[in-house]
Amino acid sequence: IRIVYHPMSQAQIRILFNFFLTEFYYDIGHARNADECLEAVAKFIQHLEWLHPPKDGCGRTDTAFLNYLLTVYGFNPVLLDY
Repeated sequence: IRIVYHPMSQAQIRILFNFFLTEFYYDIGHARNADECLEAVAKFIQHLEWLHPPKDGCGRTDTAFLNYLLTVYGFNPVLLDY
């Protein structure tokens, strides 16, 4: 299996990011309990990992953003051992 990565244009990234963000706000707004809220946060971060917009530092950026979202929605930030 050969996987080839083709960089997206800024316009493509913007469209996908806006779609993911809209989906996140919909999921958060319709969450009936803490588990669904946590699932919405995790799904959004996973989508950002798939999108991978920054050329460098996406993992660090996503981890910081994950911690921000978790604390905003009443959860504890994550701790990564490695």
